[in-house]
Amino acid sequence: MGFRQLVEEPGPVGARQGKPGLRGALIGYGTIAEGHLTGISRTDGLEITAVVDVSPARRAAARRELPGIRVLADLDELPVGELDFIDLCTPPHAHLDGIRFGLRHDLAVLCEKPLLLDRRELEALELAEKASRGFLFPCHNYRFAPSVIAMKAALEGCGAADGDFRGHFRTLRTSHARGTADWRPDWRRERSVGGGGILRDHGPHSVYLAAHLVGSRPDRVRCDLRRPEGGPYADTEEYAFLSLSFASGAVVDFELDWTAAGRQTSYLVSGSWGHVRLIDDDLEQCVDGTARRSRLPSDFNDPRHGNWFKGVFEEFLAEVSEGGRSARLREDAAVTIRVIEAAYRSAALGGRWFDV
Repeated sequence: MGFRQLVEEPGPVGARQGKPGLRGALIGYGTIAEGHLTGISRTDGLEITAVVDVSPARRAAARRELPGIRVLADLDELPVGELDFIDLCTPPHAHLDGIRFGLRHDLAVLCEKPLLLDRRELEALELAEKASRGFLFPCHNYRFAPSVIAMKAALEGCGAADGDFRGHFRTLRTSHARGTADWRPDWRRERSVGGGGILRDHGPHSVYLAAHLVGSRPDRVRCDLRRPEGGPYADTEEYAFLSLSFASGAVVDFELDWTAAGRQTSYLVSGSWGHVRLIDDDLEQCVDGTARRSRLPSDFNDPRHGNWFKGVFEEFLAEVSEGGRSARLREDAAVTIRVIEAAYRSAALGGRWFDV
């Protein structure tokens, strides 16, 4: 039973009168894959039946931890006729090939951020999408952190208009996130694998969250970067400061740092109406001089973000039930790619503003 057969049957996919749900393969079995598996295990209507990983050690881990699952070394070994989707949890350098593989076989394709690295890859993807009966689903998981959901509701509730919107987002880390010890644990500092440094790794989350909270897409960006003066990571940035502007007049600044004294994720939005501030799990709303505070455990310090992925996969199932052709998430991801690419160009030219 293929993806299109499931879509064409009546009723919601996750509860199709006792019929099996969507069957998928997990591509890449590293840290973020653990978060995806948590989300899938909590979502009715989804099942992982295969894992693909290039690392023998990670394949051995998958066999130990997921008994009964088919474990393979190469995408071409997948029994695509038995699958409805693939879930790409690989580093960025492998995304385009994985997406094209899934679309070539008319599968739904979920993919971690950054979806792709540049406009050239976007153009290649467009050709693959036009020829496929499958579809692409970007995994923008930060939107489903409980505290971010509450912040979005607070902004809507206090009358924050996108034109009266000034944001400052900070992602502070003491170093880059390390991958599994079994396969290139410092791949985020390898340009050929990760595609850059902190701007490529954490930047997408900030960009799509800004668009989500503002309620529209950015039109210009400027950026400053800092790279180490020497050592093994001299070609990947460890600090970035970006400004995003929107046609509405909204402006959001981002500070991304892999050299901070401590770990923290914070989002501040202010305007003439007041402000809303989120620091990890703590949300503060101050409107008309009255402050309200709440705490929403969100596990920002867990790199797997397992508690956020149930929302991602429920959104995926909703997309499947609608035929998989919604343009919103795909365009959000494309805008994010264009922003990051333009930010690198801006930094290379002294922080000039660039159109997205």
